[in-house]
Amino acid sequence: AVTVFTSPHRIVTFTRMHQVNADTGFARAIRRQTQHEFPFPDTWPTHSDNCMLVDVTRDSEEWERAATLLRASVTDATLVHLQRVQNRHQWKRYHHAKRLWSDALGEAHLNEQWLWHGTSSVDPGVICKGLDGVDFRMSREGFYGRGAYFAERALYSHTSYAHRVGGGAYQLILAHVLCGRGKDMGTDIDRSLVKPPSGYHSVHGGPHMTRPSDDSATASAMWVVYDRAQSYPAYILTYASSEHA
Repeated sequence: AVTVFTSPHRIVTFTRMHQVNADTGFARAIRRQTQHEFPFPDTWPTHSDNCMLVDVTRDSEEWERAATLLRASVTDATLVHLQRVQNRHQWKRYHHAKRLWSDALGEAHLNEQWLWHGTSSVDPGVICKGLDGVDFRMSREGFYGRGAYFAERALYSHTSYAHRVGGGAYQLILAHVLCGRGKDMGTDIDRSLVKPPSGYHSVHGGPHMTRPSDDSATASAMWVVYDRAQSYPAYILTYASSEHA
């Protein structure tokens, strides 16, 4: 089947999923997308399982972004391995929430951020490969109650929550987080929270240190969300650092 669009003048051949601009001659491949579909990124290689951890090459934009964000606070860190998390279930859940938020709040108010999450003794691969994602339902109350905690500075997560893999190497998760309108708590603490205060989508607090004995340089502001759909663990970083953890 061939369809012709007159403004702009484009010819689409659906049997070949191919489009040509009749005015400029520019041609490109296209793909179907329905209103209710959440397509996976073009950079994802195809896979049949729900989740696949894909090694990211060192000379890529993804590697450089992750390394830059890590070294912004863990200044001596050397990124040695970067895995992209391709979890179909978690991706669909996150982007369904993102689309609903975009319709309700507008794209400019999503407040989507790159933030850090440490898993301590738990292998981050278990969280990234599962269906639940960063699941806080069985966790203890933190500074802002029972929620999923994400730090703005990698050093905070490294110091207190990095997963040790031996040989002086550590692992952290770099996540996409939908923060929306955050309730700014400053350094005040409210351990009774089980959801954001009315009119807010998340809690923003800090800077905090995990322990009073920690170096003040490890302090970080943090974001707390109370809905698993608001976060997607995008990468697992394995890195070396002499910083105390």
